[in-house]
Formats: sequence, structure tokens, C-alpha cells
Amino acid sequence: MLQQPSQQFAASELWMRINRDYISDPEKVSLDNFRRDSISDRISMWNVKRNAIRYFKTMLYNEAELLTEDELRLLDCIPNRSLGNPFSVRVRGRDICIDYLRSLRELLFIRKSTNLDAIHSVLEIGAGFGRTCHALLSTTPNIQKYIIVDLPGCLGIAARYLKSVLGGQNFDKLVFITNAELASRSVLTHDLTIDIDSTAEMDEVVARNYLSFINQNASWFYCNNPIGKFSVKLIKATNVDPNAVAMALRLGLLRESLDIFDDADVARRVPDFLTAYCPGQDWDAVSHEGARPWSYYHQAMYRHTARQEPVSRPNPSTRSHD
Repeated sequence: MLQQPSQQFAASELWMRINRDYISDPEKVSLDNFRRDSISDRISMWNVKRNAIRYFKTMLYNEAELLTEDELRLLDCIPNRSLGNPFSVRVRGRDICIDYLRSLRELLFIRKSTNLDAIHSVLEIGAGFGRTCHALLSTTPNIQKYIIVDLPGCLGIAARYLKSVLGGQNFDKLVFITNAELASRSVLTHDLTIDIDSTAEMDEVVARNYLSFINQNASWFYCNNPIGKFSVKLIKATNVDPNAVAMALRLGLLRESLDIFDDADVARRVPDFLTAYCPGQDWDAVSHEGARPWSYYHQAMYRHTARQEPVSRPNPSTRSHD
């Protein structure tokens, strides 16, 4: 039996409420800004602030779905990725978080940009909690020494994390050096230096000191950093510490402001990035590209042209404390 005409296509109670509370008089709705105010949140999209995790995980899910089966198998070689309870999505039977999605893509870029099998020693500047070290040591058995240079507190977190996620043999390859201790090491030769999101948050003179150190001690340099600064107004950030923002804008080698969501503005900053992070005149950028998922990050692999072979090959049977 058919419903009465007035009820046949009746609105749900939810949508009756939306129409009553938000658009009872559509002629009074200004079209100038309605796609950013509460009306659009109710009739078109989810509120960005209240649904931040939904949007973040949607981005993460879409990025993870782009991974090939070969790339996912490489990710499988990195064990114990869930320590710390990260936000994750599940794609083709794997739990994937943003940290190890980034680590996987960094690993893939390094592999295609250099002969990673010939890399036996690595020095990472500012390793955070250790995700890059975890990824490299889990997938690259020929690396026999991995040096992490960082602030004392960060080193403590990284040491605890890596001891938990790495096997004993790989953990024994680690050497932890504070930034203060590095100042007394004029010679600390190694094959590959890694800088991910580190020198961009240093005073310019300190960042240049690190580049000088790389120039003197390494054969390869992998850099993954922002190509500039941006205003917090661009991302509608709230509850931010204005003093911390002011400090961040003064740090790093690239301090020019840009629209991080304008591909033309991003692209025009790439040459400056490649020049700024080149360790010296005997270095070439052999490969570079954007560092997804962040629009304003770029990655590059530099090679010291005068060093045809890696500069050090530690004996696998001994642990170096250099």
C-alpha cells in the first residue's frame, strides 16, 4: 500500500532538524562565506575542526592505497611498527601509519638514488624517535654502523624505542652521539648522511655547520626538508603559541614564506632548496622530487663527486664506537 503523498518522500527527523535550525529561511543565507560556516558543515561536508582525525586518516588511507604489492612487502620487512599507538589505517591486511608510510617512501627514494648495497655506515642528524633508522636497519643488512646525532632528550627516546623494535644484532650497530659531543669530532667518516626535518629547525649558522661537517665526512647526503615557511593563517591554526611560531619562522636555511597549497609556488622554490642544501662545491644533486604526502617538503640525494666509492667499510664482526 502506497504512503500518503505528503509522507512518500518525507525528510528524516535529522534533516528536518537541519532545515529548521540552519536554513529555515534560505534567502537570508549569504553566499559569500557559506561554504566555510556551519551551514556547509551540515548540508555538504564534515566540519574540518571536529573531524580532523577523519580527514587525516582519509588522506593516510588514500596514500597507503597507492602502494604497490612490492612496496608493501618491503614495508612488511620492518617489524614492530605499532609501538606508540599511532593513528593507522588498514590496507591489504597491513596496519599503516603516517610515520612508516613516510619511512617507506624515503627508503624507496634512497634505494633508487644510490647503490644502497654499497652503504655500510650511516649518520642521521636528528632522528626523532628513530623510525628511519628502524626502517633502514630492518631492510638493509649491509649497514654495519648507524650513528644518531641528536639532543640528549631525543637520544634517550630513540634509544628506548629502537631497543624495543630492533633485534639485538641491529641494535648493536647503533652509536648515539649528542650534538655537543659532535663538536669535538672533526673526523667521523661515514658513507651516507641523513637529514629529515632537522636542519630546517636549527639556527642558520648551525645548519651550515652541519653541511660543512657532511662535506668533510660523507660521500652521500639524503635531505628531506620543507622548501620554505608558511603562515599559520593559511591552515587556520588555532591555540598556537605565537612565540613558538615566531621562533620557527626564524630558523633554517629557507625562510621565505610561500603558499604550500599552490603547486606553482611550491615548484618555483625547488631550485633554492637544491642550492641551499648542497654541502659543497664538489657535490651534485643526483636525484630529487617532492616528498609526499606533504606538499611543501622536498627530498634530494647529493653525491660527493670526488669520492667514487663510499668512504668507510666497517668490519661486520666488530662494533665501532667512533
